[in-house]
Amino acid sequence: MKYETIAVEHESGVATITLNRPDRRNAYNMQMLYDLDSALKDLAQDDKAKVVVLTGAGVAFCSGADFRYREVKSGKVALEEAEELRPVIDGIHRGKPLSVVTDILMALHFITKPTIASVNGDAVGAGFDFALACDMRIGSPKARFMVGFTRIGLPPDTGTAWFLPKIVGTPKALEIIMTADFVSGEEAHKLGILNRLVPHEKLAEETRAFAKKIADGPPIAHRITKLLVDNGEHQDLRTALTEAMGFVHMGVSSADHQEGVRAFAEKRPPVFKDK
Repeated sequence: MKYETIAVEHESGVATITLNRPDRRNAYNMQMLYDLDSALKDLAQDDKAKVVVLTGAGVAFCSGADFRYREVKSGKVALEEAEELRPVIDGIHRGKPLSVVTDILMALHFITKPTIASVNGDAVGAGFDFALACDMRIGSPKARFMVGFTRIGLPPDTGTAWFLPKIVGTPKALEIIMTADFVSGEEAHKLGILNRLVPHEKLAEETRAFAKKIADGPPIAHRITKLLVDNGEHQDLRTALTEAMGFVHMGVSSADHQEGVRAFAEKRPPVFKDK
């Protein structure tokens, strides 16, 4: 399927979604939100896609909502008329998040496939949260992260307050949110926001290799692992161990488990078939 504002490519079990408004630093408009939501729903049902990668075209990952601040600042456009993001502005006025943004964040976080953000540049506002909603993040020294909302007198409304403390801890999350300072790629790596920091010119190559390694792994075990990790945040240890053991009993009967054991014995790479 072709989209207006994103591109979706498939290679060796890896589906890569590229936010494709480079002239606007991949700031999202309503069409991009609808395209991204649709693509994620399609990939959730695509058995050939074992891993989903999210990245941006050009020099930015995603610079947040396209409110056309430069035009507003120069007086060319009134704030109330800034771009076609009328639903976003209306939602802010009513303290109600835009449902399609919520759907995207939930999809990136809860899709049963591993998700990886390949951060090639600035990730700002909701763009930062799109990256945080992914299971893992890989970036280059050109990656920068900024919450942004407090710079315009708003609290973060697209997940930062939920995602960020789980990664960097509450005090650091509050600092990043309240100062609205940029976090460099190097600092993001130290804080755990980025799993891996690689040279910018090798980001695409390293992302492909990272995603391919996971895509070649056991899909059943990956789905269960995501579920266990998510559930574990709300469970006591005994409950988590009991649930994990139940899933292991289920996994033992899978063809992928048998293939994994055979491959280990035969000293060869396993070929998992999601069965």
